Amino acid sequence: GGRPLLPLGAGDAPTRARGASALGSGAGGGAAWALTAVGARLRPGVEVLAALLDLDARVAAADVVVLVTGPVGHAALSGTVLSALGERCVPLAVPLVVLAPGVDAGSRELAVAGVAAAYPGASGAAATEALAARVARTWSPRPAPAAPTVHVPPSGAAAPGGATRTARGPVPVPDAGA
Repeated sequence: GGRPLLPLGAGDAPTRARGASALGSGAGGGAAWALTAVGARLRPGVEVLAALLDLDARVAAADVVVLVTGPVGHAALSGTVLSALGERCVPLAVPLVVLAPGVDAGSRELAVAGVAAAYPGASGAAATEALAARVARTWSPRPAPAAPTVHVPPSGAAAPGGATRTARGPVPVPDAGA
């Protein structure tokens, strides 16, 4: 029961949610919900931070994204910084590496969330620093695009049968006037 308390907007059905139980009211109890009464919009905090930090551009420019976070379980895979990063890393094929005190989510769950690798043992500054250093040695930057392969005749005249050798990178071209 109960009566509708707040119309959501043109064409939307009114909500019957009250105060602290309203979707998106968050830790503030009913503060966010109450602010909607004066025109505020409820948005997920992680998406607001992603926009403020220009997260899309930062992920696009990265070779690998490393997230140091709290324990990673099923609840950490939705509506969190981890899930926001995963959603951005996957389409760009940028690996997301997670360092956490504990990892209770399974490898399939992590893969679905966009996590390339998750390493437990990051609890406290010294342990996290040591884990980060160890993990950093296992990841390398994306390779630069390979130089085109050019087939050139061997030194001197072309060999019978068109034998060639393969050269990588810039190939000197003789001056046509020489």
